Amino acid sequence: MSVPQQVGLMRSLMASSGGAGSGHGWSALWQNNLTPWDLSGPTAALQDEFAKAVEDGRLPRKGARTFVPGCGSAYDVAALAKNEFQPLVVGLDIAPEAIEKARGTIADSPGASVVCGDFFTHPLQTFDFIFDYTFFCALPPELRGKW
Repeated sequence: MSVPQQVGLMRSLMASSGGAGSGHGWSALWQNNLTPWDLSGPTAALQDEFAKAVEDGRLPRKGARTFVPGCGSAYDVAALAKNEFQPLVVGLDIAPEAIEKARGTIADSPGASVVCGDFFTHPLQTFDFIFDYTFFCALPPELRGKW
């Protein structure tokens, strides 16, 4: 399938399932294996940014509470949890299919957990560090102000 065809199918599935603000839309994409954002590994910028935040004092050296919204397969959650600074990492995704895959990804990552829920309604804790690589840009423009 060409990229334009894939994008068209993704838009169609999302629209017919309630839109980008709906968990049903994201579930439809996961169910149809239409997850081009899934890099099969952690984001390249992740480790560098976390290390910089520790070095310049924005984060405690040990046990920083870290949040990854829209965690998907949780590669970033697992990578953060395996960091030498031993953070406690929580990933959140609205699609149960993503969380099912994420649980396998973090299985050997002490300090990592994933939760299925809607970012805008799920009760959240206080965090020292939030890593958002693609979550904000995936939000419909009308929801971005709430982020």
